[in-house]
Amino acid sequence: ALIGTKAAYAGDQDVVMYVAPKMMPAGGNRYSESFGDVYLALCSDSAAGSGGYQVAFAGVNSSYTVLRRQGQMIAQCPYRLPQSGEHNDWLRLMLRKRGPKISVWVWDAQIMEYDDTQALDAGRIVLGTRDNGIMVPRVTIYGRRAD
Repeated sequence: ALIGTKAAYAGDQDVVMYVAPKMMPAGGNRYSESFGDVYLALCSDSAAGSGGYQVAFAGVNSSYTVLRRQGQMIAQCPYRLPQSGEHNDWLRLMLRKRGPKISVWVWDAQIMEYDDTQALDAGRIVLGTRDNGIMVPRVTIYGRRAD
């Protein structure tokens, strides 16, 4: 599931998302809460999440958090989303672009950075998940609307 902005943003940008796993049926009368991969993207070509800078925070079925540029992996780190203790708790994820530097944050800790010599300048903001539902009470976008 992905959702993107209609507006495009240019220059320096931040997208900050608070997220928690949604309680999902696990068979019978059982339910579970676990994160699948969670996505944030800047400078995307479309609301479908293609192109741009996309970070895939590793969930239950992934080993690494991955940063992609135009669909190609440019950086990775061993960070994985927590899979326990998330009931009624939130996680703050951020993707930041400052000039040619792209950085990925969890709360106030930077987990990854990439210096792009041919930095993308503008595009849409996209967020989403794979293999699970998520709850997103707040998304904040800092940036200049592209005209």
